[in-house]
Amino acid sequence: MLVDGSILITGEVERTTRFERGMPPAHQAWDGRDWHHDAEVIDDQALVVHVRGQGLIALSGCGHAGIVNIVRPGGGPGPGPGPGPVACCVMTAYSAADWTGFAATAATAAATLAGLLFIAVSINLQRILQYPNLPGRAAETLIFFAFPLIVTLLVIVPGQPRPVLAWELVAAGLLIGAAALLIDLKSGQSSEESRAGRLATRITPILVSFGGVTVAGITLLAGGGGGLYWLVPGVLGALIGGLGNTWVLLVEILR
Repeated sequence: MLVDGSILITGEVERTTRFERGMPPAHQAWDGRDWHHDAEVIDDQALVVHVRGQGLIALSGCGHAGIVNIVRPGGGPGPGPGPGPVACCVMTAYSAADWTGFAATAATAAATLAGLLFIAVSINLQRILQYPNLPGRAAETLIFFAFPLIVTLLVIVPGQPRPVLAWELVAAGLLIGAAALLIDLKSGQSSEESRAGRLATRITPILVSFGGVTVAGITLLAGGGGGLYWLVPGVLGALIGGLGNTWVLLVEILR
């Protein structure tokens, strides 16, 4: 402790988490015959400041042990008077509050494109019904646009615990993804569509979008592996897949 109750130092930070081992200690000492680890050199430590109205703020140095180890109770400042150990750290990949801007933008885009889809279907409804596979493709496109809307609304729910959001993302990715694949299988392949074209424009967007959101939920729950950054390929995959299908329903169908 440097200043009573206000500024503390952690001491050497231990590697205590399963998922963040950090860099191995690099300090070596020569004993006359060989190099070996020098236990007398403190490898990694941090400064912790108690800010009025803000709580504890940890200032890491080299960060060899990893930021999670630094701020968790086992790696934080030791016992003594003043504030207790640092209990948590907010990281963008695992903090839904940092994704509200992205979620709001994605939800607006998805809702707008869903409106475009309804316009395309209403204009070409009779021609769509003439092709056995196109009604199913229209339903698949609606799922492509509704899925990012649902996912991003889940992200911006205020005060939602992280494990709850993680399980919601996993459930949404698996269940809605399974429904999209089932619709695609039932609609089948049109005579004008090649296998490669179907794989590129229909199957791949399904796997990327729903798989990305599922992985986002799993890694958010685990606290490592990318977290909410997996929402980016998930949302983009759904929007791009939906746009491709909308083009078919609005333009290609008239050729």
